[in-house]
Amino acid sequence: MAYCANLDSSRTRNCEARGSLVCTNCRLVLYCSSTCQKAHWWAHKRNCKSALMDDSWKPAWVVQGRQPSFVGPGVDAKFGTPKFLWGNTPAIDIVRLANHEGETSPGPLNFLFAASGDLRSVITSLASIAPEYRGTVHLHINDHDLTVTARNVIILLIFFTFDDAALAAEHAIHVFYSAFLAKGCFDAMQSKIKPLIQGVCTKIADRSTNGVLGKTWKFGGSSIRLVLTKSAWQKLLSFFDVPAGTTKETAQKARNTVVNAPGRIDYVHRHLLKQEPAHRVSIMQFREDGLLLPLGTARAEFQIPNPTFFQTPGEWPMTDDADPRAGWCYKQVQTGYHGLAVNDIYGMLHHHLTELFIRFHGKLHNTPISIVLTKADAREIAPYIGGMKFARIDSPAENPHATLIMGFMNAAKEAYVLSGGEENKSLWGQDIERLKMYLPPPSVMSPGDVGKYIFNLTAARELVWDFERFFNLYLAKFDLGQLAAETGLEMKENNTIVKPWPMRLSTGPVTVEKRKEFRALLASHHTGMERYVEWQVKRDGVTEDLD
Repeated sequence: MAYCANLDSSRTRNCEARGSLVCTNCRLVLYCSSTCQKAHWWAHKRNCKSALMDDSWKPAWVVQGRQPSFVGPGVDAKFGTPKFLWGNTPAIDIVRLANHEGETSPGPLNFLFAASGDLRSVITSLASIAPEYRGTVHLHINDHDLTVTARNVIILLIFFTFDDAALAAEHAIHVFYSAFLAKGCFDAMQSKIKPLIQGVCTKIADRSTNGVLGKTWKFGGSSIRLVLTKSAWQKLLSFFDVPAGTTKETAQKARNTVVNAPGRIDYVHRHLLKQEPAHRVSIMQFREDGLLLPLGTARAEFQIPNPTFFQTPGEWPMTDDADPRAGWCYKQVQTGYHGLAVNDIYGMLHHHLTELFIRFHGKLHNTPISIVLTKADAREIAPYIGGMKFARIDSPAENPHATLIMGFMNAAKEAYVLSGGEENKSLWGQDIERLKMYLPPPSVMSPGDVGKYIFNLTAARELVWDFERFFNLYLAKFDLGQLAAETGLEMKENNTIVKPWPMRLSTGPVTVEKRKEFRALLASHHTGMERYVEWQVKRDGVTEDLD
């Protein structure tokens, strides 16, 4: 339910009526009535009348007449701690039963996420399995980083231990993405999940420190098993507790030191310059408070630092450009939203995740699912698998649809840089001409507008590159085809699970709709260079009998 953005008399909770009317000036928040809208103007006017909403907004370096701080050698390096707890490529569905095993397949289905990172693709894949499938599902989720594994098991246990799907989804969203938690969410972690881990730690207290220890929890017909060393089990307990001396204020200061560092303002404004003006307010709200909520939702109850982020006092564990939106396909987020607050892009993401997480909860509670989580180097995972075969990397004799999926974020760009030479310089003119079809220059521009226009042309150049050509150069340079052949694999001629270039601009004449698609991709965290390669076990040639 989308609540009215107006607050109660304490100014800490939303009006409980349904928000059915949108502020037509900004389309960021909803109200139940004009009375509530007027009563809330004292708070809403800051966003509704923000200069960021105006097409004429200019970044700090233009206003101050100086060179932006990101221009020059070495100045575009990442800022903050280089952990990727939210992912930086869109989640993918690796199942797609309809085109492979079939939605009524008897199963079982076994899937391996050998270097999983967070749970985005796990949740997306499992939630997509059709209701017609009645077989069992086994997921093996592995990552070498304990922070990732700890967050994954906590979020999964939230889904398993809560019968209320909507409440489980809301708690999972905030543990996943919000810098601060409401007391109800934090208390649930303490009362429902921490005791499960504490029980294991008590039991293994006298065990060898070098041992690898596994524990299975059963929930109805499903189960989750966690395999860790003793020291990792003990460290896992710390992800439930806020470090001593860490308060809302000190945690916010630590986050601001990275996310809102004064010396990084030009980097933030560079990102804002690529956005639709009406989306900038939502972006800055998330940077300000770190809460993944619709813009009109009250924030007063989110007072407890999220202990899965604030493990070290005074430290924020990610870079300043980490963004929940980077891990999800912007097209799916936008097309799946049918509400009125169309400019609240984080509210749209919250809506998308709520629906997806509720479906995922339903699968966990209604399908026989076993999940194993391990913390290991992906190259050394074999002992943890125990000979199990997986639906996407199985042998073709047992599953002709078995597939190994590899994702390449920057391969095409690396090949472009490696190729160098005059040829790349000559491509610049071609790129500019094509870009002008997507970003036609305004008929009248002030000096500041000229700078903004040139900046966006430069920033958008990668979106129109000949990706395939450069990716083929990458494959040839690193001889991936030969490497695959030596291991008994071959590249599929046509991908059947993930599109080769899922975020790439669609082909065809440049129309009004294509320009909208281009602007949306430019504003996203994606480049269009995200490339997926699907490998299958090499098929032996078949000899034709001519007799």
